[in-house]
Amino acid sequence: MMRPPLVRSSSAITEGFFVVAAVIAVSLVASSGIPGITLVTNAYDRQAVQDKNKVDVQLTVIFAYGTPGSTTADVWIKNTGLVSLSAPAINQSTVFFGPTGAYQMLPDGGGYPPSWTFSIVNGNTTLNPGQTMEVAIRTSTPLSSGDYYFQITTYVGTSFDYTFSM
Repeated sequence: MMRPPLVRSSSAITEGFFVVAAVIAVSLVASSGIPGITLVTNAYDRQAVQDKNKVDVQLTVIFAYGTPGSTTADVWIKNTGLVSLSAPAINQSTVFFGPTGAYQMLPDGGGYPPSWTFSIVNGNTTLNPGQTMEVAIRTSTPLSSGDYYFQITTYVGTSFDYTFSM
Protein backbone atom coordinates (compact mmCIF):
# COMPACT_ATOMS: atom_id res chain seq x y z
CA MET A 1 0.00 0.00 0.00
CA MET A 2 1.12 3.34 -0.84
CA ARG A 3 0.94 6.33 1.40
CA PRO A 4 -0.56 9.54 0.15
CA PRO A 5 2.00 12.19 -0.64
CA LEU A 6 2.74 14.78 2.08
CA VAL A 7 1.19 18.09 1.13
CA ARG A 8 2.85 21.25 2.37
CA SER A 9 0.91 24.38 2.29
CA SER A 10 2.71 27.69 2.08
CA SER A 11 0.03 29.22 4.34
CA ALA A 12 0.83 26.69 7.09
CA ILE A 13 4.51 27.57 6.93
CA THR A 14 3.70 31.29 7.00
CA GLU A 15 1.46 30.80 10.03
CA GLY A 16 4.26 28.92 11.76
CA PHE A 17 6.63 31.83 11.15
CA PHE A 18 4.04 34.25 12.54
CA VAL A 19 3.58 32.11 15.68
CA VAL A 20 7.34 32.00 16.29
CA ALA A 21 7.61 35.76 15.67
CA ALA A 22 4.71 36.43 18.07
CA VAL A 23 6.31 34.29 20.80
CA ILE A 24 9.60 36.14 20.37
CA ALA A 25 7.85 39.54 20.43
CA VAL A 26 5.90 38.68 23.60
CA SER A 27 9.09 37.43 25.25
CA LEU A 28 10.91 40.65 24.39
CA VAL A 29 8.09 42.83 25.70
CA ALA A 30 7.80 40.80 28.89
CA SER A 31 11.53 40.73 29.52
CA SER A 32 11.83 44.50 29.05
CA GLY A 33 8.60 45.45 30.84
CA ILE A 34 8.80 43.33 33.99
CA PRO A 35 12.02 44.91 35.31
CA GLY A 36 10.47 48.35 34.79
CA ILE A 37 7.35 47.34 36.68
CA THR A 38 9.50 45.89 39.46
CA LEU A 39 11.52 49.11 39.62
CA VAL A 40 8.39 51.25 39.93
CA THR A 41 6.91 48.90 42.55
CA ASN A 42 10.11 49.04 44.61
CA ALA A 43 10.13 52.85 44.41
CA TYR A 44 6.54 52.98 45.68
CA ASP A 45 7.43 50.55 48.50
CA ARG A 46 10.39 52.71 49.57
CA GLN A 47 8.24 55.84 49.48
CA ALA A 48 5.56 54.13 51.58
CA VAL A 49 8.19 53.22 54.21
CA GLN A 50 9.49 56.81 54.26
CA ASP A 51 5.95 58.18 54.61
CA LYS A 52 5.24 55.73 57.44
CA ASN A 53 8.43 56.81 59.23
CA LYS A 54 7.40 60.46 58.92
CA VAL A 55 4.03 59.66 60.47
CA ASP A 56 5.57 57.52 63.23
CA VAL A 57 8.26 60.08 64.21
CA GLN A 58 6.46 63.01 65.78
CA LEU A 59 7.84 65.53 68.27
CA THR A 60 6.14 68.39 70.06
CA VAL A 61 8.06 71.36 71.42
CA ILE A 62 6.39 71.96 74.78
CA PHE A 63 8.47 74.79 76.24
CA ALA A 64 11.50 76.96 75.57
CA TYR A 65 13.35 79.30 77.87
CA GLY A 66 16.25 81.71 77.70
CA THR A 67 17.44 84.70 79.69
CA PRO A 68 18.63 87.92 78.06
CA GLY A 69 22.37 88.26 78.58
CA SER A 70 22.88 84.50 78.85
CA THR A 71 24.55 82.39 76.16
CA THR A 72 22.26 79.38 76.70
CA ALA A 73 18.65 78.53 75.93
CA ASP A 74 16.73 75.36 76.78
CA VAL A 75 13.99 73.69 74.75
CA TRP A 76 11.89 70.78 76.02
CA ILE A 77 10.53 68.37 73.43
CA LYS A 78 8.07 65.51 73.95
CA ASN A 79 8.06 62.39 71.77
CA THR A 80 4.43 62.28 70.63
CA GLY A 81 5.11 59.70 67.92
CA LEU A 82 4.77 55.95 67.79
CA VAL A 83 8.45 54.98 67.77
CA SER A 84 11.39 55.37 70.12
CA LEU A 85 14.34 57.51 69.05
CA SER A 86 17.82 56.31 69.94
CA ALA A 87 20.58 58.76 70.83
CA PRO A 88 22.26 58.27 67.41
CA ALA A 89 18.93 58.97 65.68
CA ILE A 90 18.46 62.16 67.70
CA ASN A 91 22.04 63.22 66.88
CA GLN A 92 21.16 62.98 63.18
CA SER A 93 18.65 65.79 63.68
CA THR A 94 19.26 69.29 62.39
CA VAL A 95 18.62 72.24 64.70
CA PHE A 96 18.06 75.88 63.77
CA PHE A 97 18.00 78.60 66.42
CA GLY A 98 18.25 82.36 66.70
CA PRO A 99 16.35 85.60 66.65
CA THR A 100 13.32 85.44 64.39
CA GLY A 101 14.52 86.19 60.87
CA ALA A 102 18.20 85.71 61.76
CA TYR A 103 18.40 82.11 62.93
CA GLN A 104 21.18 79.73 61.94
CA MET A 105 21.83 76.01 61.76
CA LEU A 106 23.67 74.76 64.83
CA PRO A 107 26.13 71.88 64.79
CA ASP A 108 25.37 69.10 67.26
CA GLY A 109 27.61 68.11 70.09
CA GLY A 110 29.21 69.87 72.98
CA GLY A 111 31.84 71.63 70.91
CA TYR A 112 32.38 75.34 70.67
CA PRO A 113 29.30 77.52 70.52
CA PRO A 114 27.07 77.82 68.73
CA SER A 115 26.00 74.21 69.24
CA TRP A 116 23.30 72.03 70.73
CA THR A 117 23.17 68.94 72.91
CA PHE A 118 20.31 66.93 74.31
CA SER A 119 19.52 64.88 77.36
CA ILE A 120 16.54 62.65 77.92
CA VAL A 121 14.77 63.83 81.05
CA ASN A 122 14.46 60.42 82.75
CA GLY A 123 18.09 59.53 82.03
CA ASN A 124 17.44 56.88 79.37
CA THR A 125 19.53 56.65 76.24
CA THR A 126 16.37 56.23 74.15
CA LEU A 127 13.52 58.75 73.83
CA ASN A 128 10.46 56.52 74.08
CA PRO A 129 6.95 57.68 73.11
CA GLY A 130 5.60 59.98 75.80
CA GLN A 131 9.02 60.91 77.17
CA THR A 132 10.64 64.34 77.13
CA MET A 133 14.12 65.50 76.21
CA GLU A 134 15.83 68.78 76.88
CA VAL A 135 17.79 70.44 74.10
CA ALA A 136 20.47 72.77 75.45
CA ILE A 137 21.55 75.48 73.04
CA ARG A 138 24.85 77.32 73.46
CA THR A 139 25.22 80.56 71.56
CA SER A 140 28.39 82.42 70.73
CA THR A 141 26.89 85.80 71.64
CA PRO A 142 24.64 86.71 74.57
CA LEU A 143 20.92 86.47 73.97
CA SER A 144 18.94 89.69 73.84
CA SER A 145 15.29 90.43 74.48
CA GLY A 146 13.00 89.59 71.61
CA ASP A 147 11.46 86.71 69.69
CA TYR A 148 13.47 83.56 69.03
CA TYR A 149 12.89 80.74 66.57
CA PHE A 150 13.74 77.07 67.17
CA GLN A 151 13.37 74.24 64.65
CA ILE A 152 14.39 70.59 64.83
CA THR A 153 14.30 68.34 61.77
CA THR A 154 14.55 64.61 62.44
CA TYR A 155 16.52 62.03 60.48
CA VAL A 156 13.37 61.14 58.50
CA GLY A 157 12.81 64.75 57.43
CA THR A 158 9.94 65.81 59.68
CA SER A 159 10.35 69.33 61.07
CA PHE A 160 8.97 70.82 64.25
CA ASP A 161 9.33 74.48 65.17
CA TYR A 162 8.60 76.82 68.03
CA THR A 163 8.77 80.59 68.51
CA PHE A 164 9.18 82.11 71.95
CA SER A 165 10.00 85.45 73.52
CA MET A 166 12.44 86.46 76.19
